Amino acid sequence: MISSDSLIYLAPLQGFTDFVFRQNHALVFGGIDKYFVPYVSFTGQDEIRNSQKRDVLPANNVGLPVVVQVLFTDVNEFLQLCKWLRELGYSEVNLNLGCPYPMVTNRGRGAAMLQKPEVLREVLKIAFAEFELRFSIKMRLGMNENTEIFSVLEIMNEFPLTEVIIHPRVARQMYKGEVNTDLFVQARRHCVHSVVYNGDILSETNIERVQQFVPEQNKWMIGRGILMNPMLPGELKGLSVDSKKERLELFHQKMFDSYAAILHGDSHLLQKMLGFWEYFSFSFPDSHKTYKRIKKASSLAKYEQAVKDNFDQYQFY
Repeated sequence: MISSDSLIYLAPLQGFTDFVFRQNHALVFGGIDKYFVPYVSFTGQDEIRNSQKRDVLPANNVGLPVVVQVLFTDVNEFLQLCKWLRELGYSEVNLNLGCPYPMVTNRGRGAAMLQKPEVLREVLKIAFAEFELRFSIKMRLGMNENTEIFSVLEIMNEFPLTEVIIHPRVARQMYKGEVNTDLFVQARRHCVHSVVYNGDILSETNIERVQQFVPEQNKWMIGRGILMNPMLPGELKGLSVDSKKERLELFHQKMFDSYAAILHGDSHLLQKMLGFWEYFSFSFPDSHKTYKRIKKASSLAKYEQAVKDNFDQYQFY
């Protein structure tokens, strides 16, 4: 169990931690102190996708402590996104300097911004001059080299950021290989702001590993670990974890009903739930067989039978 002053944040994962997930997770499980909304950005036509607009609508995030993340190429894009979010009533914006996917970094966005420190300085200057907003940053160690973070931190230290979230990998690693705890510790020492640790937190053991080097670390951002075990935040905080099977069934049903209400067509719904189960299956003792049943479902009727079999045939701890 983590210390009572610890905070747990939900990582912004495109395609997974949308408002449907956030609402239903808060309702069924709780334990999350801040929900980070997957990034909003402009398309090639200088427009924001409807799905991203819907995800940040205040009406879809009532009662949730949410922070919207922005993905941008330059100062102009950043300004437009911040103005839009301010008009929606948001008080904090998170800058994405960590997305590793080539379709993002090839446009100079995400982790590629770590190679443009002077652009970042200009962005932050304007951010604090133009807006009465709080700003935080989510970042990696670098685009290609894990030392790129230090020159960027020097710039960040010049501005009153709310916090800095560090995922201790470089972009070219994607999500493979070991996280670099040593570099996280060094970066934390160089950063004057409150630092959040992010990366490969699947259990309390992963947190304890970091605290071996930084005992006072008490802010954690978790993404895939919560998708795989929605009860993880509560377990880490020592909240009641009784009726595990019933709560997981309830969570699934609410997710299914919520998506059924906004998605068009059975195939779209099936595809969405297949992605959900890719992680959710790890909540079951035999994740491989659990996911295999879902993957074979070719219709909603077969899907619902596969879900029933998954919950009927496994005993939960």
